[in-house]
Amino acid sequence: MATNTINLSPAVHTSSSLRLLSSYSPQNAHNLSVNSHFKPSIQLPSVSYKPYNNSIKPRSLIITASAVNSLSESESVAVPSTAEEVTGKLPSESGVYAVYDGNDALQFIGISRNIAASVFAHLKSVPELCSSVKVGVVADPDRSALTEAWKSWMEEHIKATGKVPPGNESGNTTWVRQPPRKKKPDLRLTPGRNVQLTVPLEELINKLVKENKVVAFIKGSRSAPLCGFSQRVIGILESEGVNYESVDVLDEEYNYGLRETLKKYSNWPTLPQIFVNGELVGGCDILSSMHEKGNQRIINNRNRDISNCSWFFSCIESSTKKKMEEIESSPSSPSSSSGRFKLFDQLKLQEFKDKYVIRSVESPDHGFMIGRRDGNLELLNDENCTGNPLRTSTIYGVAGTIRLLAGTYLLVITSQKEVGTFLGFPVFRVMSMRFLSCNEDLRFSTSQEKKDEAYFMSLLKIVEGTPGLYYSYATDITLNLQRRFKLAEGWTAKPIWKQADPRFVWNKNLLEELIECKLDGFVLPLLKLKDSLATITLISRRCTRRLGTRMWRRGANFEGDTANSIETEQLFEIEGFRSSFLQFRGSIPLLWEQIVDLSYKPQLKIINNEQTPRIVERHFQDLLQRYGDIVAVDLTDKHGDEGRLSAAYAAEMQKLPNVRYEPFDFHNICGNSNFDNLKVLYDQISEEFENQGYFFIDTEGNILQEQKGIIRSNCIDCLDRTNVTQSYLAQKSLTLQLQRIGVLTSTECVSMFSEEYAKFRTLWAEQGDEISIEYAGTHALKGDLVRYGKQTVSGMIKDGMSALSRYYLNNFHDGIRQDALDLISGHYAVNKNRPSPFQLNGFELFSYLPVASALLIGGLTMTSFTVQQVGRNTQQYLSSVLWAGVTAGVVAVIKANGRQFCSRPRLCNLR
Repeated sequence: MATNTINLSPAVHTSSSLRLLSSYSPQNAHNLSVNSHFKPSIQLPSVSYKPYNNSIKPRSLIITASAVNSLSESESVAVPSTAEEVTGKLPSESGVYAVYDGNDALQFIGISRNIAASVFAHLKSVPELCSSVKVGVVADPDRSALTEAWKSWMEEHIKATGKVPPGNESGNTTWVRQPPRKKKPDLRLTPGRNVQLTVPLEELINKLVKENKVVAFIKGSRSAPLCGFSQRVIGILESEGVNYESVDVLDEEYNYGLRETLKKYSNWPTLPQIFVNGELVGGCDILSSMHEKGNQRIINNRNRDISNCSWFFSCIESSTKKKMEEIESSPSSPSSSSGRFKLFDQLKLQEFKDKYVIRSVESPDHGFMIGRRDGNLELLNDENCTGNPLRTSTIYGVAGTIRLLAGTYLLVITSQKEVGTFLGFPVFRVMSMRFLSCNEDLRFSTSQEKKDEAYFMSLLKIVEGTPGLYYSYATDITLNLQRRFKLAEGWTAKPIWKQADPRFVWNKNLLEELIECKLDGFVLPLLKLKDSLATITLISRRCTRRLGTRMWRRGANFEGDTANSIETEQLFEIEGFRSSFLQFRGSIPLLWEQIVDLSYKPQLKIINNEQTPRIVERHFQDLLQRYGDIVAVDLTDKHGDEGRLSAAYAAEMQKLPNVRYEPFDFHNICGNSNFDNLKVLYDQISEEFENQGYFFIDTEGNILQEQKGIIRSNCIDCLDRTNVTQSYLAQKSLTLQLQRIGVLTSTECVSMFSEEYAKFRTLWAEQGDEISIEYAGTHALKGDLVRYGKQTVSGMIKDGMSALSRYYLNNFHDGIRQDALDLISGHYAVNKNRPSPFQLNGFELFSYLPVASALLIGGLTMTSFTVQQVGRNTQQYLSSVLWAGVTAGVVAVIKANGRQFCSRPRLCNLR
């Protein structure tokens, strides 16, 4: 008799399901053998199970009934449409299930370790065939019991109908995971992460887009895009038959650093990005607009040879300009009668069971929603904003979104405080933030993915408490005064994210999805700065290209970006006159590191690399283009590790004749209390300092003077000595400005007026503290030199406490904080297809530090105790020697493995 071949494949998207392939004959059921990944063949014993009844709570099923006629007796349940409803109505236990279409025709009988997950996976892949389901939960669900249950249902169906369900027939791939189609491979820009590039990454990008007709830079590969926008772009290009090249910007092995470098190259903040004939076309929105408006033309040209993509290129030319105009007048952008763009300043957050809705309080029709299950963003319309919310609250801004393994997280500002004004516009400080989770798919993740997601979420908690974030609803605060006055007319009518300098936007990586969805009125750039209510305003703009903590981000990367790079602007306003004085700080632009190892001052290591001269050149070339002439003031010591680093820096600076390098041994000349000795430095650079000048405009907005250069200062951390030096130079510049407008005579200076000078010093001291907290975790050292011009006893005690705090934070906390910064800044991109970064690290001694500390303390205590008893007998002497040896051994182990006992970042390397 002919044998029916049955293909069984339950929930293919869940790791907990079984996948069985068998030859089945009703007449020879007792000889059935099942090929599985557990054994070559297994016997099928009898099984007791109970059909699923929807009136019984799924998670409290007790299975005792016989399997006779179970399929026909089981109750049919309509398949819900959402993950939450599926898990609510269907059990997550092991068993069998039968899926029926809208005509009540049985399509597939499956077997699974998680019935709800399997049914939901089918619902996503073949929704038209999933109308209702029957479920049987198996008691004691071992492999044999599950297979016998499936066999019983299959036998009953074949006996009643004489045929196998379509989905179980041999060759049917509707219900099984299909092998991926062979696709064109993605391009790789570099030979590997550990291979040093001989040309900058920007040059490689330029060469790639110029040599290829169409290039798509996407998140993920073309066969497995990792975001909805990239998936949409790939779908459009392939549906049009476009011959294109793709590059995965998240490939950290072969395209390391591409994501940020590409944004600098294209001057476009979002991904994906499409280049045609070497020119940037745009992202998903522009390509989608072209596709939607050209559908009829595509259909009419099916028979044409489209290998040359003529339609594609002609549409680009006509659609790109039109689409850019649409983006400028986005429907989710607030209007302003003055022609100046203004953000929505008060928002309402509505929390529904399946989504979050955010809308403007002043314009309720403007807003968007984000699904709690899939994290997809949509503009508000009549369909998606109905119903009663579970909770409503007021928020003050949306800082962006980030996608992790199990879903999307939306960062909102829950409280703020007005701290002053910038050019007449209110400036606010972020007081608290909150991540809204849209990660309901977490329940279907593997155990390792759940562990990884839990760690990522702990990093987001650290981000929620980030200090020193400021913003304005009415103006961009990332541009200095001089740059603002050189902008083209109409610039302030653009969305604020377009006005901003991306170097200083703390949350620029989080804004990509909001920008792509054209939610300009909600895109809120946050800035790291320190502000004052006085007519003197300090703004310190931290560059995000090499963001990090004190010991884990030192020196420069291969692009010339340095750690702790900060542009500080001192704004002065009086009687309608306004002036701006800029200074810059940044780590020494060499490849060097100082990895914590439990010692108070870890050894400093200079990395010798043939790329070093180009790194230094790139760094200063960038500064020259932005600010003009550069005077590089090096405040490091001239002996020890700092001396070696300073000498290497000086050697490289000799190769740059257009940059003035000025070494100044701060500790040797100024010591701990001789603040006035900075006059020695000023005398050395005074000519260049006064020639560089400052930016100055009169009451009518006429530019009277421009700043023609900048002082770049650094010490080893660019914190304490740098704060003191920059405050001194700022005082000198302010004196020159006041003399110019006649407030001071040529013989007077700011320091002569004690009350005003004290306020000025306090402002700079507080600014130094905030910069130090962000980078090192503590207040700045030498703060009294800035505040009072001398060191005080209380200041020395405070510096001592700060030094101890830095030691603790650098060794035992900053590794985790560095991970949080790398995650939020986009330097590390979460990728489901990448191995867990926590599995790769293997054995870590950091978790054993408490044990080692306990052994050390115990050894010292016992050694001390036994030493006191040594004189009594020989046994006490031997005991003392033994405990001293144990203590010495523990000390030796800790010292030898100092780096491993410290908290280390696990997401990105040091470069």
